[in-house]
Amino acid sequence: MAQVPKLQNILLRQFAVNDNSLEAWRFLPFHVATRLARIRADILLFQRLHENFVKFPRDCTELDPETGMFDPEKSIKSAKEQMDILDYFRVCTVNDLHEECHEVWHSLTDYQRVSLMSDTFPIMAAAVELWNNPLHHNHSEIINYCASVHCAEHGWIPALVKHLRRVEEVKLPSTITECLNRALRQRHFHVVFYLSTKEEFASKLMLDRIESGFFLIFPDGQIGTYFASKLFAMAACVPGLRPVAATLLHCLHENDRQKLRARLVDVDSKRAISGYDIIRKQFPAMLKVN
Repeated sequence: MAQVPKLQNILLRQFAVNDNSLEAWRFLPFHVATRLARIRADILLFQRLHENFVKFPRDCTELDPETGMFDPEKSIKSAKEQMDILDYFRVCTVNDLHEECHEVWHSLTDYQRVSLMSDTFPIMAAAVELWNNPLHHNHSEIINYCASVHCAEHGWIPALVKHLRRVEEVKLPSTITECLNRALRQRHFHVVFYLSTKEEFASKLMLDRIESGFFLIFPDGQIGTYFASKLFAMAACVPGLRPVAATLLHCLHENDRQKLRARLVDVDSKRAISGYDIIRKQFPAMLKVN
């Protein structure tokens, strides 16, 4: 595949990350504006998932030279010189950049390594494994469960997948379901989408546990219009999402379901602007849950 010219990548990046350029988007060809919207959405999601975790340089956003789309791995590596070494290790860990983690680990002092051992579960798990600590072998089951749940709660898919694949087969269905529930609670749509559509995980989801835990996920009994808009718009064209969408709708009181139906119609134009193509005629079918 031919590489996207470097200048074009630079221009795409500048348009995508610069808030002042949004007004100019309306003068761009539709296919260019659509592509920019996708790049911008990916960059903003990446920043949101890391902003309360580490100090990640906002100017370190790189695009893939072949596809011209946002490249998380390249962006992380480009930020190495600007970041605190421990923060860099943390970012590499939750994005499952094993080689980078390994390289950084060998440059750390024992004091720094010990500090990572008392960090969050995904970071601790990486530190324990790299230090070849007996804790990793003796308590791997607990560590992988806790790390999986923590990653789902914070939206870190790469590390989530790594730890889920290490969970014992017999406990995988309950762990995946708990991860989905945590992602729903935090409104991490990208995690919900991933777990619901990736066959190795979707086939093990326990929908009855999603239903029984509905009021733990949504204490006020409301799914929320913005999140529901994304979920049901995508479920209309992505079959893998329909079981989860139907389960959540089934948990709603009929009055709440009717209110949600009305609200979804009200926000059609807003969702279209955000890049979500809501197919209006498919809503009635999606909202009919016995």
